[in-house]
Amino acid sequence: MEQLNRLNPAEEWMMESAQGRVDRLKNLQSEAYVQLRETALKSFMDILLGSTENAISSIRDQVGNREEARTVAEFWLQFIRDLWIMKINTGALIHGDSRSHYEVLPQMSQEFLAVCSLEITKLNKVLNQNADIQLAFENLIRQLSVRTSQTRAVEGIHP
Repeated sequence: MEQLNRLNPAEEWMMESAQGRVDRLKNLQSEAYVQLRETALKSFMDILLGSTENAISSIRDQVGNREEARTVAEFWLQFIRDLWIMKINTGALIHGDSRSHYEVLPQMSQEFLAVCSLEITKLNKVLNQNADIQLAFENLIRQLSVRTSQTRAVEGIHP
């Protein structure tokens, strides 16, 4: 990471998210990717807080092509990893600057986070099969929203 930072100085979250890839780091530094990350975080939070329609609207308004869709899915996986790291209290967050957002979320079980990760991974496969981007995201968001509601009900969590 130090070598990458010397080649191309960037914010810490960009360095972590790039995972050692110079091409990815350059993309993450663009205004378009910063905006896409904000959309990904907002929609992710909306899903976990039960604002399904807001999440769908954010994706519909901001994700226009397959590359952006894959990037949002990748950010969501990184957010889940961050929540997992916070839960087990070990390691550094990829999106450390988003900690305050994560902290307003109800506690999520490791099982729930694993299911979310699996469903988002499935989304990537669907996107690779030339599926309709908006429909694929809407289906996933609705599915995760239902699982979130069920998890909150079972665990007695109220947003």
